[in-house]
Amino acid sequence: MSVDLDLERLLALRQDINREVPGVKISVNDLLVKACALALVAVPDVNIQFDEAAQSIRRFTDADISVAVALPAGLITPIVRSANRNRLATYRTKFTRW
Repeated sequence: MSVDLDLERLLALRQDINREVPGVKISVNDLLVKACALALVAVPDVNIQFDEAAQSIRRFTDADISVAVALPAGLITPIVRSANRNRLATYRTKFTRW
């Protein structure tokens, strides 16, 4: 499956944020993480996990997002806890500290 997206507005938003907030460089990836987190919270029936042992569905109020980061030593997947509550600048810090 593939989807074509028009990212002009997203790229314009990114440019505006980076111009207005000194010392912070938000990436497209940062914006996508935030959008995914907000979408999970907005549609709570998707923000769930099936607990096989208990045969029940666990619902979450926050969205934890895992992001693949390629390093010279290999791939890591840090988890951004409560990504729906974090500021965009927080993602940049979490993704660049490795």
